[in-house]
Amino acid sequence: NIVRVSVSEAYWFKGGGNDRIWYTPSMYQRNVDKYIRMAKNATLNVIIDMHSYGIGDENSTRFWTEVATKYKDDPSLLFEVFNEAHGISCNDWHAGNATKGTHGMQDMVDAVRNTNATNIVIVGGTNWAYDLKCVKNYPINT
Repeated sequence: NIVRVSVSEAYWFKGGGNDRIWYTPSMYQRNVDKYIRMAKNATLNVIIDMHSYGIGDENSTRFWTEVATKYKDDPSLLFEVFNEAHGISCNDWHAGNATKGTHGMQDMVDAVRNTNATNIVIVGGTNWAYDLKCVKNYPINT
């Protein structure tokens, strides 16, 4: 069995919240750790889902470098590198666009693999992740 823990890259680095509670980055990261421990104590595998939409940027690859480094020794954790890519071309989905400052799925997978993490990596398609047309002509090297 598996559960998905949705994580905000913005909160991971800058903190955030609402009028009821505000998290510093370290508080937020401790909460992510707590939710992962809770799931594992219930004998669940965990998908760490960078919950965002559009396309990644330099913070996305930085996020995955940090997260993969922190959790790479736990094979029960799966990494969903970007939740809901949309409004982008297949090339931008795959490789990003330097002119626009975006990072694609391959950049995020590479950030994970460059830490020597062997965790399963999940990559969604375009159009809010359900359209897999880009996968055939723009395969992700894992």
